[in-house]
Amino acid sequence: MKRFTGLMAVVVLGLGSAPASWAIEIVGGPDDGTDVGGLDDLVAQAQLANSGGAEIDWLQSILGTGATLGAQIQDVAYSATDLAGAFAFALNPVGEYFMIKNATWHALYLNLPNLNWAVFGPGLNSGFNLGTDDFTISHVRVIGDVPEVPEPSTLALLGMGLGGLALLRRRRMS
Repeated sequence: MKRFTGLMAVVVLGLGSAPASWAIEIVGGPDDGTDVGGLDDLVAQAQLANSGGAEIDWLQSILGTGATLGAQIQDVAYSATDLAGAFAFALNPVGEYFMIKNATWHALYLNLPNLNWAVFGPGLNSGFNLGTDDFTISHVRVIGDVPEVPEPSTLALLGMGLGGLALLRRRRMS
C-alpha cells in the first residue's frame, strides 16, 4: 500500500508541475509573459452590413436564439504573442464564445482553453488573411456567461494538501 501511495504522489506531482505544451504567452507590453492558453477555435466568419441587427441575427443563426449576447466592448487593445500571427486580449466578462468585428469582417470563436483570454490569429485559423499592422478591432461581443472554474493544478494542490492532512491524522491516531 505504501508503494502505491508513493507512486501516486509522484504521478500527481509530475502532472501538476508539467507545463502545458500548448501554452501561448504574450510578448511585450504590460502583460509580457502572461500565459493566455492556446489558440481559440474559429466557428464562423462573415462580412456583414454595419448594422447591429444583422450581427445579432448572424450570431443567433449559428448559436441559437437562446444564446446570451453580451454588450459590445469598444476600444479593445490586443497584444502580440509568441506564436507568429496570433494575438490576445483579456475578456471581461468571460464568455463561452466571443465575436471580433473589424471594419469589414466578423469572426465568431469558441473560447478555449483559457476563458479569461481571447486568442485569435486572423491569418492562422481563418480564411481572412490580414497583415498585423492594419488590423483594427471595431468591437468585441462576448456570448454566453460561463462561471469561472478553478484550474486543474489548483485542485491537485488542494487534493495533495488534504491527503497530507489525512496521513498526518492517521499517524497520530496509531
